[in-house]
Amino acid sequence: KRQDTAHVNRHVAAALGAGDCVGVFPEGTTGDGTHLMYFHASLLQPAVHGAVMVRPVAIRYVHGDGSVDTAPAYVGDLTFGASIAQVLGRRVIRAEMVFLPPLHAHGKTRRELARHAEHAIATQLCLPLPCKKPEKSDDLADAEQTGSRPTDSLYPELPASRPVAAPVLTSVPK
Repeated sequence: KRQDTAHVNRHVAAALGAGDCVGVFPEGTTGDGTHLMYFHASLLQPAVHGAVMVRPVAIRYVHGDGSVDTAPAYVGDLTFGASIAQVLGRRVIRAEMVFLPPLHAHGKTRRELARHAEHAIATQLCLPLPCKKPEKSDDLADAEQTGSRPTDSLYPELPASRPVAAPVLTSVPK
């Protein structure tokens, strides 16, 4: 929820400051794996503030023949109980995870970081980039031209000596 972002980001910043890895799902909701949804940049602010590395991870559920398996999806009007029953009713569920090259948060805005991660994952999954008319100018070109750098003061400074952590899924060494 939008109103919970600052609270969540304080916890993420503290975890990153302690050297932990943090996984976030910047789509902000669940999908069925047949398309990529727009990445919301707000949960990447602690990564930008701490200048950590972000490791995008492409995740997809597939059948044995490689086609997308939508059975594990918890979407739409499906209840949580029905979703669990659907998953437990399957003999096999295959998840593919591809760890993509890390993105350096240093010098980027959270929106730039979100667009780069979104592009990397869409490319890996052979999915089109999501279309969303942003509330603010999120385009990489706009951010580069204006030099805008959205920041918050809600996040503690992270010491440069901390291990690199990825708010998308995993950590990478410096």
